[in-house]
Amino acid sequence: MTHKKLTTRTVQATRTPGRYRESGGLMLHVRAGGSKQWVLRTTIRGTVRDISFGSVATVSLAEARDEAAKLRKLARNGGDPRVERRKRHVPTFTEAVDAVPALPGTRVSHIERSGGIGQPSEADIALSNSASVAVTVRSAAMQVTAALST
Repeated sequence: MTHKKLTTRTVQATRTPGRYRESGGLMLHVRAGGSKQWVLRTTIRGTVRDISFGSVATVSLAEARDEAAKLRKLARNGGDPRVERRKRHVPTFTEAVDAVPALPGTRVSHIERSGGIGQPSEADIALSNSASVAVTVRSAAMQVTAALST
């Protein structure tokens, strides 16, 4: 069965809840509340599975097609895309702090943890340099994300 190719305009304009299919198993899933997400329907070791991989707000149509092609290839070669996604390493708090690139003339001078043992509910990392710059964990996390993604 062939399905009409989705277009960027169609994806943005579609408001009616439902699943809008494209060839290759890629679907646009529009929920009753109006949110839209990408879903791939593929066969993994003889079982049909639906794999969700992002919101339309964060994943473009072109990116969705590329990701669907990667997941289909993995499934076709005997792998399980769901298991591979679970294997992605999520750094611990300490690994994240250690991964923040050292800026010339700065050092991590203080980490304040509150909450449960070893589980900071709020952490404040103050970097001391000539300007006495204070960096919160949120901005440090953005730096870590950038450092780890390169």
